[in-house]
Amino acid sequence: MSGPPPSTPPVSPADSSTSRDRPGARPRSGLGSGQGAWGTADDLRREAGMLDKISETYAQAYARATGHPVERIRAWMAAETWMTADEALALNFCDGLFGDDDAPQSEPVAAFDYTRFKAPPPELVRLAVRNGWTGNAA
Repeated sequence: MSGPPPSTPPVSPADSSTSRDRPGARPRSGLGSGQGAWGTADDLRREAGMLDKISETYAQAYARATGHPVERIRAWMAAETWMTADEALALNFCDGLFGDDDAPQSEPVAAFDYTRFKAPPPELVRLAVRNGWTGNAA
């Protein structure tokens, strides 16, 4: 899959390419979901209600798209669950996997500090460290 972490866009960041406008995923890609914010205490208090609404909107969208109960989606989001492309396929987050030659071309990964997540895939942590993306404010 391509794009930013799925804690930001609804349903999936993967390339939309199927008849139902559902995404496909690359075999070596990953999908992560989570919640998060940073700022002063006053900033967080002001934004907490909106973050709850956004999280609930995403949970409802994922539940509709995948057929999973919204409670399960909320639990995955709260745990910042990461999935391989095969897992995303098995759990209905995409309709198919692209071969390397079949995949639409995507933009390079944006600089992001993946160490901010609770349990990111080790390869994303290594990517962030190798590229000096850790410790940067978003």
